[in-house]
Amino acid sequence: MLLDDARLLAFAQRMQSASTIADLLHVVGEEIRETIGYRSAWIAVFDLDARQFRILAATGDEDRDIWQDAAIIPIDGDPYATSLLTATGPVIVRDARTDLNVNRAIVDVLGNRTIVNVPLRLLDQPFGLLGTGTFGDEGIKVPSEAELRYLVGLAGQLVVASARTLLLRQREDAARERAELERKLADRQRVESIGQLAGGVAHDFNNLLTVILASASLLGLEERDPGRRDELAMITESALRAAELTRRLLALGKRQQLRLVPSDAGTVLTSVVGMLRRVIPADITIDLAIGPALPMIRAEGSQVEQVIMNLCLNARDAMPTGGTLTITADAVAGSSPGGDVRIVVGDTGTGMSAALLARVFEPFFTTKGEGHGSGLGLAVCRGITEQHGGTIRVHSEGGVGTTFEIRLPVADSTARVAPP
Repeated sequence: MLLDDARLLAFAQRMQSASTIADLLHVVGEEIRETIGYRSAWIAVFDLDARQFRILAATGDEDRDIWQDAAIIPIDGDPYATSLLTATGPVIVRDARTDLNVNRAIVDVLGNRTIVNVPLRLLDQPFGLLGTGTFGDEGIKVPSEAELRYLVGLAGQLVVASARTLLLRQREDAARERAELERKLADRQRVESIGQLAGGVAHDFNNLLTVILASASLLGLEERDPGRRDELAMITESALRAAELTRRLLALGKRQQLRLVPSDAGTVLTSVVGMLRRVIPADITIDLAIGPALPMIRAEGSQVEQVIMNLCLNARDAMPTGGTLTITADAVAGSSPGGDVRIVVGDTGTGMSAALLARVFEPFFTTKGEGHGSGLGLAVCRGITEQHGGTIRVHSEGGVGTTFEIRLPVADSTARVAPP
């Protein structure tokens, strides 16, 4: 077959019609099969910042996302990958089974025999590679000088078309990421607004409750009529329940007053587990694992107890037929100078769908029936955690279970420890 400039020009014209990575690979693979005889071809794209490259190959399901599903190969620590990054001409491996420089782990999996990689350079900078070769029983097939020159010509035409296609893909990815960030920001601002409103209302309502409780208490000291004393007791009990609700709303709006002192997270978790054993059914196993030499956290212990208790009770409700409730704590690197203490609460329950997961911290959102939940539990958990300078995250899959991860800053070692 005549491998001349006319054929190369026809190849370049076909490349111009390729609008996706899959189209590019189809045109390149077809041309290499017809001219050189190799059945497989791929494109490697370098990511110099991450020190890796992505292998794009049109194999398997044609509907899959070739870019998203591409294999990622690290450059550092791999002599063969490093040589490809700096190559200025074709790199040929006659037989990958016996070559000592190739990545043996990859070759053993893929069954490579002859490998030909031609550098792609854009504005004199390494951009990627055009790769081809043989596998398994195809045996060894080293390209002739004419075939090698043609592969270099193909690479020259490919680099412009692939750069254009990949730029469009990266722009699309960036637009999707920006839209997702904007959606998350809007959701967070909406939740913050609800929290601030609820916290503001709770603050004013709390002042009214103080007057009600104080007045009922004073009247109770003077009242001798048993019937009226019972009525005052009902007023006091209702006001106390309302005060508890306002405390939760203040936590939601991050407006409650906290006394943050060095506290022992292990002691807090042990206390919570002691209380849980009275409210968790026998068919749910509780596993508590506290890492060694766990540092103090800067926290108000009772508030952290409330967060862990809320998460554990939610986990109980997610395991109506039994399961395992796991609570762990360990020290990890974090944003604070001393690091963070990570507390993880996980269950083996029903899990949550992506739609539910997106709203899990939303105030007043609940999946429980009417009268069985205010929808404030997880919103309050986040409010308390963030007021402590920490973070809370959740991972869940339907039918697999749910895991909440809390990170709280380690306390300054010079601060006074909270008294028991």
